[in-house]
Amino acid sequence: MLCSWNYTSPQIPDSRVRYKYPMPGIKKTYSPEFKNRVELELIREVDTISQICSAHSIHPTQANQWKQQALQSVAQSFVGKPEVSLKEKEDLIGELYKQIGQLKVEVDWLKKKT
Repeated sequence: MLCSWNYTSPQIPDSRVRYKYPMPGIKKTYSPEFKNRVELELIREVDTISQICSAHSIHPTQANQWKQQALQSVAQSFVGKPEVSLKEKEDLIGELYKQIGQLKVEVDWLKKKT
């Protein structure tokens, strides 16, 4: 017989077995302090990306994403604070609408009076 079609199910590991690598499907989470430390090392470029990633046990793609996010946030920190200008614009728009409403009422009152 050349081929056997009998299927045997894989053995279920004992629950006490510790895996060297995390189980597939389990998402790793990293603290912001850890991310900042890795980002600074990546930006300084003292070591290569692969050396930094192997030292911290992260994937190079993840490291590049963190580096890009860090560079974008640094670039935006020098642009200014757009939230303040948006709030000022909203306050100005609200005040102008209030004045428009008041002027409409005055015009209507003057039309009725004449």
